[in-house]
Amino acid sequence: MGFGREARRVRESSLPFAYRLHALGSCIQISQPIGFQATWSYLEERVGRTWHDPEFLLPALALLDEVRATHQVLEQQYAELRRSEKRRGLRFPAGDAVTPATPRRWHGDERTGARHTLRSRQGRFNDTALAQHPVGAEVVAAVDHALDSGTVAVPDLESLEQCLAWARRQLRVAGWKADPAEYRIASVVLHLVGQLHVMTYGGQPPGSTWHFVAEPV
Repeated sequence: MGFGREARRVRESSLPFAYRLHALGSCIQISQPIGFQATWSYLEERVGRTWHDPEFLLPALALLDEVRATHQVLEQQYAELRRSEKRRGLRFPAGDAVTPATPRRWHGDERTGARHTLRSRQGRFNDTALAQHPVGAEVVAAVDHALDSGTVAVPDLESLEQCLAWARRQLRVAGWKADPAEYRIASVVLHLVGQLHVMTYGGQPPGSTWHFVAEPV
C-alpha cells in the first residue's frame, strides 16, 4: 500500500464512494501529519464538509498532498543539515532539536493543526494514568486551559519547561526498561507539550531547538 496508489483510487470517480473513502483513509494512515484522528477532523474543518460528503474527498486529498510535499522538502533539507553536522563531528542530533516530524505539526498551518491534535485527545484524559500522574496532571491542565482560552497561559511556560525536561530525561536517559509505565506517560507528555509548543510558537525550522523558556530548566 503506497500513498500514490491510494491517492489515485481517491481520484477515480468511477469507483464507489466507499472505496474512495477507504483509500483516503489509507492516505491519512500513511501520512497522518498530526495523527490519524486529528488529521480527519482537521481536514473536515478546512474543507468545510464532513467525510460523509463525496465532495469532501478531492479537497481533502489536495490538502494531504500539499502537506506531504512540504514535509518531503523539509526532510531533504534536514538530511543535508545532518550530513553537515556529522562532518563537524556531531554524530547524533541534539535531544531538543526540531526535526521534520518532531514536534508533529501540519506544515504551513502549524497552530491550527496543533489545536486539532490536542482537541482530538482531550476527552481521553479523565481517569487515566496520565491524569493521575503529577507531571501528566500539569500537562492535562495546561491543555484544557489552552483549548478553552486559545493560548497557553504565560505562568504555565516555566511549568511546561519542567514537564518537557522530565519527559526527555525519562525517554532518553531512564528508558523503557527502568519503568515502562513512566516511559509510556513520558511519551504522551512529550507529544502533548510538543503540541502546546507549536500552538504557542508556531512551526520552527528543523535543526533549531525547542523550549518554553529562553533558558532550559
